[in-house]
Amino acid sequence: MEGIPNFTISYTDKFEHVFAYAVISFFWMLSCKLGKVPLSFLSLFLIIIVYGIIIELLQLSLTSHRTGDLMDVIANSIGVAIGYIFLKILNRIYLQV
Repeated sequence: MEGIPNFTISYTDKFEHVFAYAVISFFWMLSCKLGKVPLSFLSLFLIIIVYGIIIELLQLSLTSHRTGDLMDVIANSIGVAIGYIFLKILNRIYLQV
């Protein structure tokens, strides 16, 4: 149908965002848990999410070939939550620190 805009979302891109932020948050929170980073989990959680928001705003304002995307911010935030959950699960099973 001509004239109707195609609003598709690249879900592969969103999964990449979730995975990347899950890995980043897992290792930062693990460092926090081991005493290497002197921050609370909540502070670190918020810092990583704000970092993702800043990256999206910079893409929106400073580049002409990339776009900032609210769905990327949501995917990043979900990734941070998954990283936290993964750390909690591994802590109960293996780490015991």
